[in-house]
Amino acid sequence: MAGRGGNGKKADTGDLTLAVLQKIHGEMAGMRRETRQEFGALRREVGEELGAVRREIGALRAETNQRLARVEQGLVDLGKFMREIALELTKYEQFHAHHIEILEKDVQDVRERLLRVEDRLPPR
Repeated sequence: MAGRGGNGKKADTGDLTLAVLQKIHGEMAGMRRETRQEFGALRREVGEELGAVRREIGALRAETNQRLARVEQGLVDLGKFMREIALELTKYEQFHAHHIEILEKDVQDVRERLLRVEDRLPPR
């Protein structure tokens, strides 16, 4: 009976070990399912947040491009205006330079006439 009792104890221990291992396996499988579910939920959440960030970046990019276009157009307009001012300034400079030449000739002519008139006058 001693052998039988020993075999009975081994069977009970083996059954207990098997039960513990099955329970551990079941709990690990449950944990794996929970982990997968949590990971899936986390991926969805991160995906949604990433999508929102991408939309915000897209909106910021569009707004920045609009602002850049306005600044660029402002610079183009300013360049045209400055070119017009430079052309007008050149015209005025040429106009005034021409009239200064005419005035200098007139002054020279008046000096020459004055000298002739002085030459005709009797000495004092």
